[in-house]
This record gives sequence, C-alpha cells and structure tokens, in this order.
Amino acid sequence: MKKRYSDKWQLLGGFTWGRHEGFDYSDSYMQYSDFNNPNFLLNRDNGSVWFDLPWTFKMSGSYMFPHDIQLGGKWEGRAGRPLTRTLPVTGLNQGTETVYVAQRGEDRTESLNAFIDISISKSFSVGRSRIEPAFQIFNLLNSATVLNQRSGIGASWGRATQYLAPRVIRLGIKWIF
Repeated sequence: MKKRYSDKWQLLGGFTWGRHEGFDYSDSYMQYSDFNNPNFLLNRDNGSVWFDLPWTFKMSGSYMFPHDIQLGGKWEGRAGRPLTRTLPVTGLNQGTETVYVAQRGEDRTESLNAFIDISISKSFSVGRSRIEPAFQIFNLLNSATVLNQRSGIGASWGRATQYLAPRVIRLGIKWIF
C-alpha cells in the first residue's frame, strides 16, 4: 500500500508472509560435524532456516500541518524468531553431543506487534539555509519484547538473552545548507 506525498500527507505500508524451510546447516555444524554420525541429522531437515519470519508488517506515514510542522510515525510488527531446542547428551563413546530435540522453528520468541516510533519537527528558513529542530520517540509504548532466548534444555531454557531496546527520546537539530 502506498500513497505518495500529496495534499500534505503520505502513507506507506506492507505485509509479507512466507516460510524459509530446509536443512539447518549452521557454520558450526558444517565446521565440526561428522556426516557419518546420525546424531547430527536429528530434526535438522524441514525446519526453519535463516531468519524465518512467517509474517511481517510495517506502516509509516507523515502529515504536514500548517507553519511547516510535520508529524511522522511508524508501526512495525513481526512473528517471533525461530529457536532451536537442543539437548546436550553426555556419556556417549564419541563424547558429548548436542542434538536438536525438535525442528528449528517449533519454538519461537514472542511476536513483536507494538513497536511504534513518532517524530515531530518544524522547519525554519534562515537565509539560504534551513534549520529543522526535531523531537523523536522510539519504541513509544516501551515494549519489552523478547528478541532472543536460550533454547538449550536445562536450567536456563527459555531465559531471555535479548530484549527490544527501551523507549528512547531524542531531541535534535538538522541544519541544511
């Protein structure tokens, strides 16, 4: 969806859905694996690969109010990242093996659906240049969405390792000359 800038406003939005499925071959898997060992093949085929996100959306727009005051915003969301539930198995003849307990993507982080940024700015002409002070708020709702978490079965399974950045307020001045 796209509405080009006219009548003092614009809007751009999109929605994507899809699947990235296949054989999971991470760098460490390719570097340290013994392809004759069947443990390396457990639950690695037909799972999520890469950064598989079944759905994503983004909408952004702006409106120019009188006196060159511009209000802009962005709303973004996406499905959770795929996780790989693993289990270290000890006591084997070949040493400890980490095996996939489920296909990658069976477990996911939580969906991100409340990520909103806004911006307010005003433009002033100063001779042949222009000054534009701006007030911006990133992550307006201060969403604390989990972006990554531990996926190895054990005491720390499911513990968050990365969160969405907290609300940030930025004041700035742009000088165009």
